[in-house]
Amino acid sequence: MPVGCATISGIAVLENPRSTRSSGKTILFDVHFFIYDTPDSDFAGVSLLRYFNNGDFQFREVEKYFVHAEVAIMDEKCSADFLTPETSREDYFMVGDILQLIPADPDLSKKDDTKYPPFLTIGAVVDKVNDKWNQTPRTFHIDLDPNVYIQLLQPSKEPNKSNESQASHTTIQKHGSKQADRIYGHMPVCCFVPDSRRWPSPPTVKLGNYVTAAGYLQCVIWNDKKMVTSFEMELERITYMGHPSASQTGSPPVFKRVAGAPAGSSTPPQKRMKFSYTYQNTPTPASRKRMADQSNSNTP
Repeated sequence: MPVGCATISGIAVLENPRSTRSSGKTILFDVHFFIYDTPDSDFAGVSLLRYFNNGDFQFREVEKYFVHAEVAIMDEKCSADFLTPETSREDYFMVGDILQLIPADPDLSKKDDTKYPPFLTIGAVVDKVNDKWNQTPRTFHIDLDPNVYIQLLQPSKEPNKSNESQASHTTIQKHGSKQADRIYGHMPVCCFVPDSRRWPSPPTVKLGNYVTAAGYLQCVIWNDKKMVTSFEMELERITYMGHPSASQTGSPPVFKRVAGAPAGSSTPPQKRMKFSYTYQNTPTPASRKRMADQSNSNTP
């Protein structure tokens, strides 16, 4: 399976900045991305993201930023040492590396600008095509699950108890004369094409093709144990990258997750977090539009 990529972009709320023991410039954040449900939804997807603070910026306890990050689904390979106290891996949806931070409105009471679904870009081989466009209702889905290199999933060089659980997942790959331990996370995403004027017909996608798909994160898929197993994305654009080269077919190895491996959120993380999307009688952009439409309809 070739190496893929998965990035997320959007307005997010960062909290609990903390340095790692190995590097004072490496900052960890608990990052809230809004998952749209209803106009009054307060559902947030909390991710554990790493940022290399090369500019020595000072971060407050809770702040709003535009975030662009490479991500994978939270995995048991992530050391518990990186987590905020009183949290567990089950409280996080994703783990990843921040590529860019842009400050947003510092007023945390203004939550309207935080309630927008984040944008995903996924580069991977097509695992599955489900084409029912000629049926009623019309549906079209493709499944992607890229292998993604995430720094926080790599075996720690510091001796601690967490390394014992990571050892079984470590695979040594040779790069020239060097040997390196590399762990790849994964990001299972089902991309669906909405039945709208934007898509008069679905894209022509073949199983095994390498594509780059982009769209808005719309849904989180849970199993019966309340663990996140995958995500759903409304497709905005797809780019065909051809077939994987023969040199890529054997690497990196595909790491199978053990049954019941923690990922996602089994309990509301807001109980242990400072920020919440809950409104205090403040309408969202969507609800304001709905009220305006109702007001116009009542106007003689």
